[in-house]
Amino acid sequence: MPTETRKSSRKASSTAAGPSNKRPREPEQAVRRTRTKRTLSPSLPSKRKPVNKKSRAAPISPTLQRQKAKADRLKGSAPRASANRRVIVLGSDDEASDGSHEVLGRTLFKPAASDDDEQDEDEDEYEDADEDDDDLEHLEGRALVEKLSREAISIDDDDEVEADDPDSSEKENRVPGETQESNRARQRRNEVPHFTTPDRKQPSLPNSSSPVFISDGEEDSEPETGGTGAASAPAGPHPLSANDHNWPVHTHLVPPPPGVRNIRLKEQRSVIRTVLATGITRAIYKVLFRNPFPSIDDDYRYHRDLIVEVATQVGQHDVAKRVKEELTYALALARVIVQRLSNLRGNWKQEAARKVELHYRLLGSQQQIKERVDKVLSGFTYVYEVNSNDTPIFAKPFLHSCILAVLRQCVFTEKGRTGSLAHKYDKGFRTLPSTSADAPQRRAIPDAMVCLAAAVTHAALDDWKNGIHQPTPFSADTYEDVYNVLGEVLDTIREARQGAAYDYLMAKIYTECGKGTASSGIASTNDALKLVDIENMPVSDD
Repeated sequence: MPTETRKSSRKASSTAAGPSNKRPREPEQAVRRTRTKRTLSPSLPSKRKPVNKKSRAAPISPTLQRQKAKADRLKGSAPRASANRRVIVLGSDDEASDGSHEVLGRTLFKPAASDDDEQDEDEDEYEDADEDDDDLEHLEGRALVEKLSREAISIDDDDEVEADDPDSSEKENRVPGETQESNRARQRRNEVPHFTTPDRKQPSLPNSSSPVFISDGEEDSEPETGGTGAASAPAGPHPLSANDHNWPVHTHLVPPPPGVRNIRLKEQRSVIRTVLATGITRAIYKVLFRNPFPSIDDDYRYHRDLIVEVATQVGQHDVAKRVKEELTYALALARVIVQRLSNLRGNWKQEAARKVELHYRLLGSQQQIKERVDKVLSGFTYVYEVNSNDTPIFAKPFLHSCILAVLRQCVFTEKGRTGSLAHKYDKGFRTLPSTSADAPQRRAIPDAMVCLAAAVTHAALDDWKNGIHQPTPFSADTYEDVYNVLGEVLDTIREARQGAAYDYLMAKIYTECGKGTASSGIASTNDALKLVDIENMPVSDD
C-alpha cells in the first residue's frame, strides 16, 4: 500500500472515535519519539532516528557506524548483523549469486531488487515504529514504565563498549577474510618497545686506606671509565665538597672533572699547591734513595702522615687538621702523590724500552730474539757488563751499558727548568772517604736507584720475550719481587770484604753516570748470586 494511503486511513480512524474524556492531543512536535529499529540489511548502514527518551535503548553513533561500514568495505569482510545478539556472518565462495547470506543453513537476509524498493521497506519500518509510539501515548504512569521495560531493546555488552573497543587494533591487524587474530598479529600488537640507558658510574674516591695500586705510567687525567665520551655530571655535590662549609675556604679542593680519578694540581688554590708540591718532592726522594716499591697500605699511610707534616711546617694548620679528621680529604691529596710516583716509575720503564733493543742486540728472526732474551734473563745475566765477545763479566754486576744508560737519562740528564734529579737531590748522595791523599772524594749512587734501573730493564726485556716487541705497563705489584732480589744481591756484596767492593761499585756507577713486565721465571736470590765473583772484584783502580 502506498505511504499516503496508510497515513490518511490512520487519521480517519482516529477522528471517528468520537468524544473522549482525555485532554485533546497537542500538535505533533517536529521531532517525534520513536524507537530505532535496526535493519539486517548489509548494504546500507542504519539511519539515525530520534529515540524515545523513555526508552532504555542506547543509540549507536552514526559516525561509528559509518567507520565500521567503511572498514568492512575495505577489508572485504561481511558486516555483522545483530538484533538482541550479534551474529557473525561468514561469507563463502559458493554463496548465492543474488547476494543472500546463510547462517547455519538459514537465509538471514536477501538484498532488495533495487535501491528504490529498499528505501520503501525502510520507510515502512519507520512508519510501524510511529504507530507503536501512538499506542504508547495512551499509556500513563506505571503502565507506560512496564510497557517500555518489556519492549526495551537489549544491547549486548560488546555493543555498549564498541566505541572504545580495546580489540580495535586487533581487527586492524587481521588479514582480509580472516575471522580471528593470528598469533603473529597478537604478538605484534603486544610488542612494546623498551628503551633503557645504562647509568654511568660516577667517579668516586677510595673508601679505605688500601685502594688498588695504580699501574705505573698511567696519567692522572685519564678518564676512569675508559670511554670516549664525557661522563655525565653527578647529580649531587662532589664528595670532596660535602664538608666544605665546616672548614676555611683555603682548605677547599677543586673537584676533578667528571670521569677523572684525581684532582688536578694546577687547578687548586695556592695553599694546596704548596703543600702538595712539597709533599711530592719528599715522596720522590724516598723512592729514589730508599724504596721505590712501598707496600700499598704503608704507601697511603706514609703520604697521609707526610702531608700532615708538610702542612704543619709551612704553617697551614687548617689543612693538617682536616687531613687528620677527614679520610676522604686525606686520600684525595695522597692519591696525587701516589700518581706522581707511579708516573716516575713508568717513565723509567719507557727509557729502558727505548734502549734494550740496541744494548742487548735483539736482532735476527723471532726465534733468535726469543732465545737471546731467555739467555740474558736467566740468572739475571743481563745486569753484568760484557766484553767484546759479548761474554758476561761476572765480577762487574750492575755495570751493563743498558742499566747505565737508563740511570744517565733518568737521574743525571737535565730536564726543563727543574734540572736533573741528581742536582735537585744532591745532598742525598753518599760521600765516600778518599782512598789516598791525592784521590778526590767520591760520591756513591744509592741502592734504590740501581735496583730500580735494573728492574725496569728487566721489564723492557720481558716485552721481547716472545721474539717480538709487545709493550706492557710497568706494574709495581709485578716487579717488586725483581727489585727485592736485586736489592738482596747488593746487600750480599756490601757485607763481603768489609764493603770495599760495594763502595767501589756504587762509586763507579755514579762516576760513569750509567743507567726495567714481569719475569715468567721465579725471582730467586740464589740464581742471581751464584754467578757473582765477589772475591775477584776490584777494590781500587790500581
